[in-house]
Amino acid sequence: METPKAPSQATIKVCIHKDCALRGSQDVYQNLKEGLAPEEAVVLRVDECFGFCEEGPNIALNDNILRGVKPFLAVEQVR
Repeated sequence: METPKAPSQATIKVCIHKDCALRGSQDVYQNLKEGLAPEEAVVLRVDECFGFCEEGPNIALNDNILRGVKPFLAVEQVR
């Protein structure tokens, strides 16, 4: 069951599909989970392709796709 969102809380979906996973999406997910407070964002792993595989790892931030997210910059890019 998904946690209800606070009004200002973002939803971040991290693609863990094959191509994004090969490009480091698991590290992106981990950094977002550790670097963002629960009231800032709900971070989810999804096996859902966002259609930009060659530019991954990709995340959806409130349904806006961010491509080529670097694990060490993920939190800054989201903020």
